[in-house]
Amino acid sequence: MDNVIQTDAAINPGNSGGPLLNSGGQVVGVNIAVSQEGQNIGFALPINVVKEALNNFNSTGQFDRPFLGVRYKVITRDIALLNDVPEGVYVMEVVEGSPAETGGIEEGI
Repeated sequence: MDNVIQTDAAINPGNSGGPLLNSGGQVVGVNIAVSQEGQNIGFALPINVVKEALNNFNSTGQFDRPFLGVRYKVITRDIALLNDVPEGVYVMEVVEGSPAETGGIEEGI
């Protein structure tokens, strides 16, 4: 992931959207994800990125978010070895009219 803070602060399911605080109690980020493979490795959006998004929302009424248009399943090394398939992601669905469809990404690949 680009432009995120990696943290070992505990981020449990349901904690996304909560603040990441420094030792002075200042908000330095907003929790967004936790690694399923790492022990207690989480990620947060830096507060300046959040402020920029809020300013954009207040000006335009919209959040600009990237959208690829795929639903996928991660194929870990263990799963890949057990099923004799490549490690990576398996495209389960391509959203009609999405950038993924326009770019030629196909389901099942």
